[in-house]
Amino acid sequence: MQRESESSPSIGGDDPSSRDALLQAAHNKNHETLQKMVLCHKSREDVYNLKEVMEELPNKALDSLFLDLQQLAVDSLFVFPLECWRSATENGNEAELNKVNECISKLKTVATILSVAAATVSPKEASGMMETVRMLQALLPLLPKGCKEMQNVVMCLCEVCWVRNIEGRQYIAKNLMETLLQSIMSDGRKATVAEMKRLWNLREILHEFDFSLDKNAEMKELLMQYFVSGQALHSTEGRRFFVFILGLNAEMTKIVHLAVKKQLPGFSKNNVEHCADGYFRAWQKASGDHLRVIEDHCLQNLMEHGIFLPRGKLNTKVRQMLTYFHSQKLRCGVDEMLFKLYQPILWRALKVPNGEIRANAALIFSDAFPLLCPSADKQQQDLELQHQFDELFSFLEDPCPMARSAAVLGTCRVVFKYWALIPANVLGEILTKIVTMLSFDCSSAEVRCTVYKSLSFLLENKLSHPVLERLLPEAKLGLHDQSEMVRVAFVELLIQVKATKSAKYWKICPMDHLLVRLGSDTSPVALRLVRLLIDSFFPSGQSEDIWCERSLTLINMNIQAAYSFYKYTQSVVGTSAVVKLLLQQRLCLDACVLKLEEEEENGVINSSEGKENTSDEDAVELSSDSETMAAVLEVIVILWKSIWPAIQKKRKGYYEYLVKTFASSMQGYFRIFKDKRSFTALVMIASFMPYSSVPTFSCGVVSRLRGFSVNENPTCYGPLLECLCGWNHVGHLLDLVTDWLNACCTEQKSEMRGRRVRINAPSQAKPVLALCYMEYVLNSSSSAQVLLSSPMKLEPLLQTLEFIRSTLEPLSSRKLEGFNDSITLRAVALHCRLLAGLHAQHHKEDNRHLESLEVLRQWLEKHMVHVLQEDCEANSLSNPGGLQNTALGMVKEYFVTFTNLVFLGLLDCEVIGKILEFAMLIVRSVWGVHCLPVIASLLAHITEHCACEVAAASPPLGDDATSASDGNSKNSESRPRSSNTDVLQLVPRVFQKLLQLAARLFTGKFKDSATEIMSKLQPAFSEFVNCVLHWRACQQDLCTDIISTVSSAVIADVTCSLKKCITTQSPDLEEKLQKLPPICACLFPIIVKNEWIARVFVRQLQECEKSETLQDLASLLAMLQIMYFLFKAKLHHLDLSSLAETIKNLLEKCECPADSYERVVIVAASNLLSKIGPE
Repeated sequence: MQRESESSPSIGGDDPSSRDALLQAAHNKNHETLQKMVLCHKSREDVYNLKEVMEELPNKALDSLFLDLQQLAVDSLFVFPLECWRSATENGNEAELNKVNECISKLKTVATILSVAAATVSPKEASGMMETVRMLQALLPLLPKGCKEMQNVVMCLCEVCWVRNIEGRQYIAKNLMETLLQSIMSDGRKATVAEMKRLWNLREILHEFDFSLDKNAEMKELLMQYFVSGQALHSTEGRRFFVFILGLNAEMTKIVHLAVKKQLPGFSKNNVEHCADGYFRAWQKASGDHLRVIEDHCLQNLMEHGIFLPRGKLNTKVRQMLTYFHSQKLRCGVDEMLFKLYQPILWRALKVPNGEIRANAALIFSDAFPLLCPSADKQQQDLELQHQFDELFSFLEDPCPMARSAAVLGTCRVVFKYWALIPANVLGEILTKIVTMLSFDCSSAEVRCTVYKSLSFLLENKLSHPVLERLLPEAKLGLHDQSEMVRVAFVELLIQVKATKSAKYWKICPMDHLLVRLGSDTSPVALRLVRLLIDSFFPSGQSEDIWCERSLTLINMNIQAAYSFYKYTQSVVGTSAVVKLLLQQRLCLDACVLKLEEEEENGVINSSEGKENTSDEDAVELSSDSETMAAVLEVIVILWKSIWPAIQKKRKGYYEYLVKTFASSMQGYFRIFKDKRSFTALVMIASFMPYSSVPTFSCGVVSRLRGFSVNENPTCYGPLLECLCGWNHVGHLLDLVTDWLNACCTEQKSEMRGRRVRINAPSQAKPVLALCYMEYVLNSSSSAQVLLSSPMKLEPLLQTLEFIRSTLEPLSSRKLEGFNDSITLRAVALHCRLLAGLHAQHHKEDNRHLESLEVLRQWLEKHMVHVLQEDCEANSLSNPGGLQNTALGMVKEYFVTFTNLVFLGLLDCEVIGKILEFAMLIVRSVWGVHCLPVIASLLAHITEHCACEVAAASPPLGDDATSASDGNSKNSESRPRSSNTDVLQLVPRVFQKLLQLAARLFTGKFKDSATEIMSKLQPAFSEFVNCVLHWRACQQDLCTDIISTVSSAVIADVTCSLKKCITTQSPDLEEKLQKLPPICACLFPIIVKNEWIARVFVRQLQECEKSETLQDLASLLAMLQIMYFLFKAKLHHLDLSSLAETIKNLLEKCECPADSYERVVIVAASNLLSKIGPE
C-alpha cells in the first residue's frame, strides 16, 4: 500500500490511498477530492483502488462514511431540488444547467463510492448505506431524459445491493425493475448486452411481486411490453430471462405466451428457434399445476394454431416451433407429452371437411411421426404404428390438392426416416404411386412440384437409390411441365441425382430433351440446366482444347441450347474460365482464317464429310462450315457479354488482354467471314473493344449506316448503332440523323447552313430511317445512357425536332419534304422521349429540359386543343383522321412521357398540378375521350407518387412522435398544408370526371370505337384503384371517396340502362339482365376482385335501401341484377338477405295489369330473386 500511495498523485494535499483522506473528504463534503478519487479508481493507468481502501476501513469508519455521503447527497438535492432540473432543461438557462450538472456530478460520485463499498464489504456492514440507496433509487423514475449516465450509475449501485443480498434490498426492488424495463424499451433501440445482463442478475426481484394483485398491474404491463418489443431473444441473457419468466408462475406464463403470439409474425427464423427452445426449457423445469398450464395453455395452443391457421408466414413459424419439439423426441418425457397433447386435436383435424386444415394436420403429423405412448405394451404400439402408417399413406388419395401435396411431403419424410422398417413391397407401392401418378397430377402444379422436391430429399437416403433409379425415368416429362416451378423442381431433382453418382441423370431424361428445354426455357430453369450440364460441356478438369471441342459439339447438337448454356456459364464457372475459353475459340477461328486464306491463294476449295475431335482437325473442317463459324462467333459475343460487367470493374487486366489478342485477328475475320450472321456477330465483338483497336472497320460504320434502306431490318443496323454508342462516338450518329432530318426541312436548311461545318456526301435523305436509328438507341438501356450523357451534342437534333413540330401549326407555312402525319408524329414522340430522358439524367444540374416540356404543353394548348374541340359529323368521330389524329397522337405521347417522369419521382407538385389541368382540358374536348386510358394511367401514377411523398413526410409513429405532436399542437393549425395533399384532394374529382366521360362513349357518336377504348380503359382503372387500395392505411378518406365513386357509377349505370329498357319496353329484357352494361362491366371486376371493396359496395347497396331510393321498378331491378352478379362471382358470404327481403316485399306490393310491360318486369325480377336465394 505504501508503494501504491507513493506512485499516486496528491489530491487536495492529502494522500488518495489513505483511509483518513477518504473519510475527511466525505466529512468535509469536499466533492472535488471525492471526484478525483473516483476518477483515479476508474483509471487503468492509476494504481489507486477504492476497493482496497474500503477493505481497510473499520465498521465505525464505514458507518461514518455512509452517513457523510448521505448528507452530501441530501445537501445537493436541498440546494437544487429535482423539480428544478426539468425546468432548467426545458428553459435552457445556462446558469441553472450548470447547477444541474454540479448536482448530478455529486450524486454520481456518491453512488459510485457506495457501489464500490457494496461490492467490497460484507452485506451486514453495508446495511448502513441502504437509506442513501433508497433515496437515490427513488430518483430513478423522476430523472429527466438526458440523465442516462446518472441513471446507469444508480442502477449499478442498486444491482450490487440486490445481488449481494444487503438487508433492506426489498425496498428498492419495484422501482429498480420498472426503471430497468423502461430503459431497455426506451427510444425504440436494441437493448445493450450490459442491460440484458443486469436484467438477468435482477431476475429474482420478480419473486417479490404477486401478479394476481391489482397494485402490480403496472409491472405486469411492463413485462408484456418488454416481450412484445422483441428484445427478449437477441442475447443469451435475454433468452435465459425469457425461460425464467415462463417458469415464474402460471399467471406470467400466460402473459408471456400472449406476448409471444403477438410478436411471432415479426420473428426471424433464429428468433423462432430461440423461442421454441425457451418453451422447451421451461417445460422441462416445470412441475405440477405450472406444468399443466405450459402444456395446455401454451403448447397445445401452438398445436391448434399450427393446424387451424391458414397457410402463410405465421403458420410456417408456428410449425417451426412445433418442429423443435418434435426434434427433441429422444429426450425423456417428450414422446409421452406429444402423444397426450396431440391426441384430442390431431386425429379429428385429419378428418375435417376443410382441405387446408387436413393439409396442415398432415404436415404436422408427418413431422411428429410416430406418435406413440411409451407406457403402452409392444403389441399396442405395433398396432398404433400400423394405423398411423395407413392414415398417412391414405392421404395420397385425398381429394384436396393441398392435402395431397402435404401427404407427398410427409410420406417421403417418413419413408426417409424409417426406410429399413417398412416392407419392400409397401415401399415399392408407395413410391410407384408418387412417381407414376402424383407426378402427373393435372389438377395441381403444387402437387407435382412437391413430388420432385420430396424425391430430391429422399435421395439423401442411400437405400432409396436402387428403387428410384428404376422409377424416375417414368417421370421424365416433368421437364416439359407447363408450370415453371415444377420444371425447376424437376431439374433440381436431376442435379441431386447427379450428385449421388450411383445413377445417371441422362438415363432419367435424355440429353436431347434437356437441350431443347435449355434452349427455350426461362432463366430459373435454364440456369439450373447449365449447372446440371456444366461437367459435360465445360469440364473443369480438362484443358481449354477440350472445352472448345465440347462447345462445337454443343453447337452442332442444338444451337439455341448453346446460346443459353454460354449465357449462364459465367455464373457457374467464373470469369477466368470464360476468358480462357474465349482465347481458345479465337485460336480456333485463327486457324480457320489461315486455312481459308491458303485455299484462296492456291485456288483450292476443300470439303469435308465428317468432323473429328482434335482441335487442329476441327479448325480445318470448321473452315468449310460457315454456319458453324457464325455460331462460334455468336457464342463469343454471348460469352463476352456475360463477363462484360466483371472485366470492366474488377478484372481490367482480362479486358486489356482480350482486346489485345482479338484486335490482332479482327481484320482477318472481317475479310473472311462475310455472311450476314458472322458480320453481325463481329460487329458486336467490335462494340466491346476500343475504337482504335478495329480501325479499318470503325472508319466505315457511319458509311454503312448511310447505305441502309428505309425498310431495313433493325437486326442489320442495330449492332452498328451499339458500336458507335459503345465507342462513345454517338456524335457521328447524331450528325447523320440531324443532317437527314434537316434535308427535309426547307426553311431549316438555310438556318443551319451557316452554323455547322458539314461534309457533303452524295446521300439521299432518309428521315424515317433517322427516326428508326434514334428509337433503336433509346430502346437499348446501355446505348440510351451514352446518348443522354451528352446533352450538348443533342441540341441540334432537338432544334430540328422542334422545327418539325412547328410545321403542324395550322397557319404555318413551313414545309417538310417526304414527311406525312405518322412520320411527324414519330418525330414529336422522339422529341418527348429525348427531353424526358435528359431531364431524368440531368435534373440535379438544371431543369431546362423540363422547361422545354412545359413549352411543349403550352404549344399543345395553343395549337392542338382547338383541333380536338372541333365538332364533326357523328359518323367520323369514332375514327378520327388527318389533323385530329395527329393531335391525339401528340397529346397521348405527352401524357405517356409525363407518366414515366411521375413514376420516377422527378416532378414536383406544381408541375403535376399543371398536368392535371391540361388533362382535364383535353378530356372536355370532343375528341378527348380517346385519351381516357392514358390519362387514367397517369392519374394512377400521380396518386402513387403523392401518397408516397405524404407518407414519407409524415412523422414516425411512436412515443417520440406523440410527444412531438403534443408539444407542437399549438402550431399545427398554422402549419402550411402539403402540396402533395392538395393534389390528392383533386384526384377523386378527376376520377369522377373520367367516369362521366367514359359514359359518353356509348352515345350515338362514339359507338364504333367505344368497345376498343373501354378495353384499354379497364386495366388503367384497375391500376388506379389498386394504387388507392395500397395506400388505404394512410389515405383513408381518399380510398373511401374513390370506392364510393366506383360503387355509385356501377349502380347508376345499371339503373339507367334498365330504365331505358323499361321506357322503350325492350322485348329482350331477360337477355339484358344476363349481362352488365358497359361501364358496370368495366368496374365490376375491380369490385369483386377485392374483399374489402366488395364489402364497401354492399354497404352502399344497403344504404340505398335505407335512403328509400328503391321506389320504381327500374331501381328494384337494378339492385337485383347487381346482387345476381355478386352471387355469380361466388361472393355468397356477403350479407344481402335484408336487401333481398326488402325488394321481395316491394315487388309483392306492386299492382299492375297482367298484360302490361310492368308485369314482364316483375316476373323478370322474381326470376332473378329466385336465383340469388340461399344455396
